[in-house]
Amino acid sequence: MKKEEYLEKVALANLWMRAYYEKDEPLASDEEYDALIRELRVFEEQNKDEISKDSPTQKIAPIIQSEFKKIAHLGRMWSMEDVFDESELRAWAKRAKCEKNFFIEPKFDGASLNLLYENGKLV
Repeated sequence: MKKEEYLEKVALANLWMRAYYEKDEPLASDEEYDALIRELRVFEEQNKDEISKDSPTQKIAPIIQSEFKKIAHLGRMWSMEDVFDESELRAWAKRAKCEKNFFIEPKFDGASLNLLYENGKLV
């Protein structure tokens, strides 16, 4: 990808991100957005001196609708990371320091849930 195409994709990703997070009006599917972000990351990894400060990959978090409440989680929600193949799953498991078995299932787009169980009961 050339830098001009990269910058066009940065602008498109930002447009999609604002529509999703600020207006709750997605312009692309999660799969399309994830693929676009992946393309940006590949370009940026190969062209570190040409990374745009406007790239969504360089931002900590998008602006979200003000009516959403902030919630403190007891632990990191590792499920919020994208994994697309077995090698990425193995890398994720290593980062997460998984020492026990875990369950994998398809992601339901737009939903995250963090539950707390004590002695086998939901609290």
